[in-house]
Amino acid sequence: MSSKLISELMQRFESEAEPGYSERVAKLFDLNVEGYLGVRIPKIRKIAQEYFHHIKKLSGKECLEICDSLLETGVYELKITAYQWAGKSVKKYSPDDIYHFESWLISYTTDWADCDDICAQVLGPFFIQFPEQTQICQNWAESKNIWVRRASLVSLIKPVKKDLMIDHALLIASKLKDDTEPMVKKALKWFLTQASKRHPEKIEAFRAIH
Repeated sequence: MSSKLISELMQRFESEAEPGYSERVAKLFDLNVEGYLGVRIPKIRKIAQEYFHHIKKLSGKECLEICDSLLETGVYELKITAYQWAGKSVKKYSPDDIYHFESWLISYTTDWADCDDICAQVLGPFFIQFPEQTQICQNWAESKNIWVRRASLVSLIKPVKKDLMIDHALLIASKLKDDTEPMVKKALKWFLTQASKRHPEKIEAFRAIH
């Protein structure tokens, strides 16, 4: 099933690709566009939603297997589809599936857009469902991989917006406060800006200390 589905998706995305678009995006947003066919994000999401019915009734394990196959292609549009489908299936997972998602983060993240998409679509919803698994973010914050470090905090933005795990997120933020990598520094700034909307006093105190 997966090979046929992937083939259909590829044909659909290829038909929607805009010549020269990936090059413009690379220059404008400083992105690694290797494997990017050139389909605009809103259109990718619309097509992914259109095809979601093919896996909607699968088990969590089967869904992850399909998403693995999408990610292994290295095609950007299929990667975005995988994260969208995985996120929509979050209620089917078990706590230990965090290690599966960690492997995705390590193996398939090549720029900030990849990182932020898996955080928003998959990790954030997963941590809302299994808050105890956010402990792994402490390890991620110490990773040599800049995208894993960025994800340690960006993945907590969605939970924090729901008034969850702010104290734990601030612990992660304290680990990253002296990080010199620009994409990690931007993640910290982004997190603090978002968190201040729900927890202004705690963010003010954090900034005063650090």
